[in-house]
Amino acid sequence: MPSGESKPVSKRRLPVSKRRLPVFTRRLPVFTRRIFATAVVVGLIAAAFYAIGGNRNPAVFAQNASAKLRVFFIGNSLTDTIGYVQFEKLAIAGKQSIIWGRHTGPGATLDGLYKPNDKGELYGIAQEPFGKSPEALAKHIWDVVTLQPFDRPLDTIEANQLGDIANVNTFLLMLNEGPNKDTQVYIHAHWPRRFAWDKTVETAPPFDYQAKWEKTYGGGWSDFETRDFYEKLLAAVNKENPLNKPVLILPAGEVIYEIDKAAKAGQIPGVHSANDMYSDHIHFSEKGRYVTAITFYATIFKKSPEGLSASGYGLNDPAFEKAVQELVWRVVSTHPNAGIAK
Repeated sequence: MPSGESKPVSKRRLPVSKRRLPVFTRRLPVFTRRIFATAVVVGLIAAAFYAIGGNRNPAVFAQNASAKLRVFFIGNSLTDTIGYVQFEKLAIAGKQSIIWGRHTGPGATLDGLYKPNDKGELYGIAQEPFGKSPEALAKHIWDVVTLQPFDRPLDTIEANQLGDIANVNTFLLMLNEGPNKDTQVYIHAHWPRRFAWDKTVETAPPFDYQAKWEKTYGGGWSDFETRDFYEKLLAAVNKENPLNKPVLILPAGEVIYEIDKAAKAGQIPGVHSANDMYSDHIHFSEKGRYVTAITFYATIFKKSPEGLSASGYGLNDPAFEKAVQELVWRVVSTHPNAGIAK
């Protein structure tokens, strides 16, 4: 090479054993140095990922993703009816976006989802990372919370089993004491059970959905699952509601009431009555699950569910889907306490 010319710099990467590493590593075996170098690279990548927010867990993301509706579901298997993953896909299909959490448990009453048992344990299943109701409502921001009453009278009769007025008020206070004064709370006014859990379709008396739903709630331990029960519950909790928005109704039971009437008039293809929505005494078939899911969709998004496929619920029945989509939107958009009707 002629004098005065600099030696070209080789672009060949140096082996790990000869790269410049901290002094304390130079006496380590080559294999150990390779591990150290790899750890440094991984650490730098992780730091960059952190800087752009890629490390955010869903809890933090939920508080900053303003384009997403943040919904927390509280109840039992009747709330689980919507199928949370299927419901999220339903929302996406409707060009909506949702971040959801839930605290539910089989047969859970509302007081059972905030009062620990004698061992200090709180019943139910939580969607991580949000945790169960007390943690989720205190530490995370929610646009919507749904509360599902179950197997409790309006007023407290027994000290260890609070009535649902007290139960709903407790959740409202939880929200108010946390970062959720502007949360929209819905009472999930679900459908009545057809018969006692120890009966079957063959052994139970005939079920008249409309007669059951229209019953007047007279207090005590009967007729919880009626229109009148939910209306009285709504009026009572709104008297002391500390939040900035009135509590509303998610009219799942009212939708099934209208389906029963329409089906008996031959207006719902493949459905003869509300009985066709059920799979047992209180849980729903695929058709009932789909109807419940689009009722939740229409209520919390304030948008018609028309055009949303029922394939996620195991159905492929366009005529049925179209009929119930139109019916659900008619009920939800005109219900005086669902938050859409003017």
